[in-house]
Amino acid sequence: KNFVLNLKKENQKAIETGMKVLKALAADLDIASADIPSINIYNKKDFEAARIGARKQADAVNGFNFYQSNVQNISGVPTQNGSNSRMEDQVETLKAKQRKMMEDAGIPDRMLRIIPSGSGINPRNFKDFVHPEESQSLPVPKSDGAIVLQANKMRRKEQKKNAEFRTKAMRELEKLRNARVFTKVIIRVQLPDKSVVEAQFSPVERIDDVASIVRESLLDSVDEQFYLYTTPPRKVLPLDKTLDELGLKPAALLYLGWKSGAPSGSFLREDLMVDPNESREFPSSKPLDETNKSEGAKKKATSSGKPKWLKI
Repeated sequence: KNFVLNLKKENQKAIETGMKVLKALAADLDIASADIPSINIYNKKDFEAARIGARKQADAVNGFNFYQSNVQNISGVPTQNGSNSRMEDQVETLKAKQRKMMEDAGIPDRMLRIIPSGSGINPRNFKDFVHPEESQSLPVPKSDGAIVLQANKMRRKEQKKNAEFRTKAMRELEKLRNARVFTKVIIRVQLPDKSVVEAQFSPVERIDDVASIVRESLLDSVDEQFYLYTTPPRKVLPLDKTLDELGLKPAALLYLGWKSGAPSGSFLREDLMVDPNESREFPSSKPLDETNKSEGAKKKATSSGKPKWLKI
């Protein structure tokens, strides 16, 4: 027989000594070892190790390891032939359409003008433009602190939205379906003396093109070593990036900084200075995905304004 005893630690040694004496006497009497009763002392640590070992062995037999992470990648993967998924194809199609719409519009008339310092116009305020598509005016310009707070709020909102169970392709496709395409943008560049150079550009033009227009507005005697940046936060703009890539649409305010110190005196051409109160047309936009627009309008038109559970 086999006995299992759960003993306190101080009694285990006495039992082990007694079993040794018993086995010695049995050997003197020629008693077979199989007929000698055995006692197994319960040890919690050894028992847990044996249980875990048995579980691992069973899991290995069944092809599943209970102690190994089995997290799988749920993101979209290419098909076997290396092509994109259907959703990724839709994203690429809309991106190509967006690019074509901007390129086909061509380079707009520059409408170059200089707004002198002291004119009383806030360069962040584009309310002096006429809006062809909507009657409402642009929001009142905000302070730097308000802009930072708004940016943080939008960032938290976007992070919360992205935290939902959606793939990158899903988020990008939704963004493109709701996007509107601007074929021209208004760029204002404020100089250190608070004067402003304003012109129109295509969204596919680069920062280098904006810098070229600024150079044309400077006097010949002025050092042309400058850079363009946005703030807040302060970020120097790379010359090879397009206005669309940097999100500078439909209108944006940039700042000019001198690489070797600001020149003294005036440095802008007076022949380009025009009446700052002259009204101009604000860039218009078109929906990128006409299908998405029509579906939204249809849904709005068919809505009865009453809950679905209300039967009349």
